Amino acid sequence: MRRILSSLCAALLLAGCSFVVTVDDANYRVSVRPLVPSPTGTPLPSLTPTATVTPTATLPPASPTPTQEVALPTPTPTTTPRATPDKGNCIVKLGGTAINERIAPSISAARTPSSPIPAGSLVAVTEFTSAEGYLWSRNAFGWFVVRQGTSWWVTFTAETLEFCIELPGYPSGVQPPNPIVRALPGVWAGPGANRDELLRFGAQTKAAGVQPAATIYGEPYTAELLLANGWFVLLRAAGVPDCPDMTLSPVVSAEQFTNAVVNEVGRQSHALVGANECTWPSATWARDWVRAAAQTAAGRGVRALVPIVWNPGAPELDWVPVLAPAYRDAPIVVIWGVNTYPVRVGTGLAVRDAYTQYTTYRYELYRHHLRGVPIVITEYARGDGSEPPDFADIRTWWGLVRSQVDVATAWYVSGPPGLGHWIAANLAGRLADLAAALQ
Repeated sequence: MRRILSSLCAALLLAGCSFVVTVDDANYRVSVRPLVPSPTGTPLPSLTPTATVTPTATLPPASPTPTQEVALPTPTPTTTPRATPDKGNCIVKLGGTAINERIAPSISAARTPSSPIPAGSLVAVTEFTSAEGYLWSRNAFGWFVVRQGTSWWVTFTAETLEFCIELPGYPSGVQPPNPIVRALPGVWAGPGANRDELLRFGAQTKAAGVQPAATIYGEPYTAELLLANGWFVLLRAAGVPDCPDMTLSPVVSAEQFTNAVVNEVGRQSHALVGANECTWPSATWARDWVRAAAQTAAGRGVRALVPIVWNPGAPELDWVPVLAPAYRDAPIVVIWGVNTYPVRVGTGLAVRDAYTQYTTYRYELYRHHLRGVPIVITEYARGDGSEPPDFADIRTWWGLVRSQVDVATAWYVSGPPGLGHWIAANLAGRLADLAAALQ
């Protein structure tokens, strides 16, 4: 598909049209606006799958203490979407220690069914209050300590810091912690991933002072292992179709799809990944689907969700302001996901021209609509996704992207022979080179 688009792109850059092409008995609609080459129908492989290191909270004996989560309860959210569509949630990130979550801002209050909040989690909070010598924050499920004395147990993301200090209860005159300003580098790993190599990559990344990240597809044990070793983990279900049933209403479709994802993989990750590279009926349908998916995920105890991963060249630019409120007013962290490829053979990730502005760097054209919404790149590779990696190219690209997004995971391995046309992009045995390029 990408090879077809590459051969047509030069002729289409100056003309506006739409047409249908057929590849392997599947029809794809390609929409091109004048001077806006937007390959919207370019699916990637179906098996698709820095923030600086956050400070570790030292928990005193009388404070909430880290515990091991062993069950998957179904807590009920206690907050409603914020009535501020022009602003996002305040998002905080835990450090290297889990923090207990309670039904009230008191160390004597009962823990919530979803307690503790796992170390490294992103959490959307709606208010603060001071009690018993601690500063507490409220999220969709309860209260947790974010500060003791002068010591912060969390950090804020740079994009939401201003929202946080405007929330009710934020203590006047208190300096917030230094916000997270650098993205987390990592890998996309599916069946066949070498766990020893992943752990070495993680150790190399952490030695450089950065938390490693992974998008895990169909490997819950790998996700559990990486979580235990301090990674930021996004988890995608392999037994759920890439796309939801769009013959249903968006609410029913989202409820069915999201419940299927949670039923398969549970909540043992920092964020769940939902639909991948789909063609949506309309912007409003997708918006309502995202909103319902977030509510369903919150009802299942999920703290962060990537409801949709967009393919290169999608969505249409005028869709983004329609979609954005569903990401900003959710009761949990709702993350904007993209897969990033130039979608042109022989083109590096770092190449910037009139074409790659609408593929590799498309998010730059609309991210002003997503103020306060985390952005993650779940896959990236050069060319049409089928070419061997160029680590100098990755290093140059990463030097820009790491200040624009929150997480980026490189296509690593999905196990031979499942990658087909894309097998040359496999990074198996080369993660040490990748880690060096991402520092």
